[in-house]
Amino acid sequence: PIDVDNLKNFQYFGKFKKAVLNVIASQLTDKAIQDLRGIFLDIDANRDGTLDATELREGIRRVGVQVPDNLEELMNAVDTDGSGVVDYSEFLAATIDRKRDMQED
Repeated sequence: PIDVDNLKNFQYFGKFKKAVLNVIASQLTDKAIQDLRGIFLDIDANRDGTLDATELREGIRRVGVQVPDNLEELMNAVDTDGSGVVDYSEFLAATIDRKRDMQED
């Protein structure tokens, strides 16, 4: 499932750290991101490769996780390029288990 705590923590990272995490996310192996890819595709209701606030809210709700009250604020923090939606690499950067992935390297 989606770790909402990772999303919450991501909003407090500086621009540089967010950029680094986006680069790391784009370099992860298929094995490391297989589950997250499946979650992203399940949430992306209109299959446009991005998540808007409605898709993210419904996706979190569908997997049985409580939707944070400040979801819009979290989404804005995850949307590092300011496009108004969360693309795949932004989603990965915000949801990867950083401790596990650093240990794998």
